[in-house]
Amino acid sequence: MHGVRYRSKRKEESVEVILDAMVLEGWEVLDALDTGAGSVDHLVTGPGGAFAVHARSQPGDASIAHAPEAWMREAAAQASAASAWLGVPVVPLLVLRHASPDRPYAERRGVTIVAACGLAAHLRAAARSGAVPRFARRGSSVAA
Repeated sequence: MHGVRYRSKRKEESVEVILDAMVLEGWEVLDALDTGAGSVDHLVTGPGGAFAVHARSQPGDASIAHAPEAWMREAAAQASAASAWLGVPVVPLLVLRHASPDRPYAERRGVTIVAACGLAAHLRAAARSGAVPRFARRGSSVAA
């Protein structure tokens, strides 16, 4: 008799699993970073820049274009705190679990919004467009 594996209707990986896989592609990830000026869910740097990843669960099958304003403010605040800590510009990236990928991404009020299932593709596209310094805070390196 063969084993049976049950999967939910959603075949979406967690944001953490996606970011772990991106490490193999040259990205560095710091989780639950306390910058002193605020907490950052995930600070991600690599070939495509520096991103403050704020992950939230979108109820139902909502599209990425309908993210709540409060979540966007939180993402912007995390990027600001990360930028001050890191010393380079950091892109606020709001990643929505369970969102329908009706488009690759959306941008509103300076925040990039992407469905979790499109996170890796978004980071790879950023990597193709240019590079910025990796983790380097005031002359010291930080191991991820």
